[in-house]
Amino acid sequence: MLKWRVRVSVMFVVGLMLAALLPGTVSAQASGSTLVVQAVGRDGSEIVNIRVGGVVVDSFVATAFSGSESFFSENSNPGWGTHIYVHPTSINSGDVRLEFVNDANTFAVRRDLRVDKIVLDGVEFETEDPSVLAKGNWGANNCGATAVSAQAELLHCNGYFQFAASDDAPPVVVDPDPDVDPDADLDAFYVSPSGDDGNAGSLDAPWRTVTYATSDDSPVQAGDTIIVLPGTYVETITLEKSGDDVDGPITLMAQGDVVLQDPNPLVGGFREGVIQSADVGFWIIDGFRIENTSWAGIALRDANDMVVRNNHTFETGASGIIVMPEDFYGGGEEEITSSNITIIDNVIERANWRFGPGPKNAGSPQEALSLWGVDGFDIAGNLLTEGNKEGIDVKVGSRNGAIRDNVVTQMALVSGNYGSYRGGPAIYLDGNRAHSFNIDIYNNTVYDNFADGIVIADEVPAVGGVSDVRVWNNVVYDNGRLGINGGVGIGLFNPLEDIEIVHNTVAFNIQALRVSPRTAASTGLNVEANIFADNVFRSAIFEGDLELDLNRNLFADPDGLKVHGDWDAGDLSVLNIVDTDAGFVDAAARDLRLANDSVAVDGGPAEAPGFAELDADGGERPLGSATDIGAFEVAAAVTPPVVNPPPVVPPVPPVVPPAGGSTLEIHAVGHDGSEVIDIRIGGVVVDSFSPAQFSGGGSFFSLPADP
Repeated sequence: MLKWRVRVSVMFVVGLMLAALLPGTVSAQASGSTLVVQAVGRDGSEIVNIRVGGVVVDSFVATAFSGSESFFSENSNPGWGTHIYVHPTSINSGDVRLEFVNDANTFAVRRDLRVDKIVLDGVEFETEDPSVLAKGNWGANNCGATAVSAQAELLHCNGYFQFAASDDAPPVVVDPDPDVDPDADLDAFYVSPSGDDGNAGSLDAPWRTVTYATSDDSPVQAGDTIIVLPGTYVETITLEKSGDDVDGPITLMAQGDVVLQDPNPLVGGFREGVIQSADVGFWIIDGFRIENTSWAGIALRDANDMVVRNNHTFETGASGIIVMPEDFYGGGEEEITSSNITIIDNVIERANWRFGPGPKNAGSPQEALSLWGVDGFDIAGNLLTEGNKEGIDVKVGSRNGAIRDNVVTQMALVSGNYGSYRGGPAIYLDGNRAHSFNIDIYNNTVYDNFADGIVIADEVPAVGGVSDVRVWNNVVYDNGRLGINGGVGIGLFNPLEDIEIVHNTVAFNIQALRVSPRTAASTGLNVEANIFADNVFRSAIFEGDLELDLNRNLFADPDGLKVHGDWDAGDLSVLNIVDTDAGFVDAAARDLRLANDSVAVDGGPAEAPGFAELDADGGERPLGSATDIGAFEVAAAVTPPVVNPPPVVPPVPPVVPPAGGSTLEIHAVGHDGSEVIDIRIGGVVVDSFSPAQFSGGGSFFSLPADP
């Protein structure tokens, strides 16, 4: 099958960009169209798919919001980013759909998308135009299933902008190219349970197996997309070829509900995955459910430039997702065999499900999400839940990366049995045979795990090392089981160097903080502006030879400070705050933001380190005279002057409407109970009331709960 490849000179690209951005200027190639998208994301990790004629032809990450006003103010300039896509044939605006595919609204990350316009071959098409259909806008259809004319730039939920066909677009001269098959599907191939591997791989004649599509025998090339249609596929899929940095990655993408199952769920072993690769790169693996595997769900060995996103692994024998060496495990730099790995917005559920109770549990199941010997990585926006062993483990010399915006809960389930394996941090950074360095761990929510929260260690200190690590804005609570394991909120073990632990909230764990070099001295440790509160057993333990700065932290326990160990911490109350109450908004409901009267407000240093200038909610730090201690910053309460006290509204007895009248019943609850709600009918205030105060057992902001 003959296929398009767009390769243009640098001068042509510059000219193309300038022309495309000028309305009224036709910038298409003789046989193609140029699409310019002007968009911005609230978080900067929003993923946008470009569909042309129903097929995903390109994907990009929106530029992060940098405006001075609210992101949601559509009259403001949010710092628009520009993405350019060149289609090999002429298209109309009605062929274009922009899809927002990774919405999130959690403590860890909040994603929303604004699209100002597209410019197609020099002609502007605004998203606010009544002809544009939008799905995913709160105001227009409350993120409903039906696309409507929203006349808005915003997508608050996963959805899309579908542009209307234009009869006014300037004509584009198309020169037929005799070398191109006009019926060829330009860069997308299809797989279906009803297909045949002898077919052409088109939508009308799809292949049968994903294994064939990813093999050396298929015609798939760099820059192509393999679309797997809904169904269940029982096969082991090996990626046998690579994309490249010229034509782009190969995308393996599920369309709809696609389930991948291991054909031998009790037979496979170490290194294997239902999706697996060895010594290939430039792939995007997107949108699959992978279940009931003998070992890993996805196993990438000696991999480079890979993106794993929007997948759900369930009941995997070992890791849900692992990146690891193909065959060298001897330590040192030779074991750093993978690079540039992104693992984003996946769900990893019930990993290591074949790993049962027993002394030390023989075997090598690894961890739920494991990076082993990787240089350059981003682990972001993932949910890990109900795993038998560790959660996220970045180890064996992995370096130059981030663990951010993840939620990790119910990990290390086997730690609930005293006779079983008792380890298993929810997030674990481990040097182990090679040097790990330059790593950021931030904005993670780590709660209700059966063992430790966040641990940094070097299991083989004589060979490797761990240095230059920053840990901030993490919320770590309810971890550990008393009498069974340590249940450490944050732990620093074995010799470490240049580690910063700042602005974290650590509460309701078995113990909050443990610093224990054990075999040699740890140097350059800075623990500052953290909350260590409401611990079951003790506040902190310090052991061994330490070079530790311990400043402006809040140690808050109802029973008083409980510090153990053989390191002389001096009088902690001189450089730190010791209290019996951290002053959380709602400790029982685990809303660990600060109340306005918390002793932690303005209790931190005057300025935060540059990397921690935003708090866990994305707000600026500081807001007061100094930074607040912990992960969240709160503005100081200001009592406005009372000019005219509001009138007292007497309670209104139930009214039985006369014939022909209407009764309006409102179900509402307020966070504080003093919120005032006006009822307007026809623009006129006809009633006013204060809702009942929140009294639920969960968080006020948890929508499924009964408040």
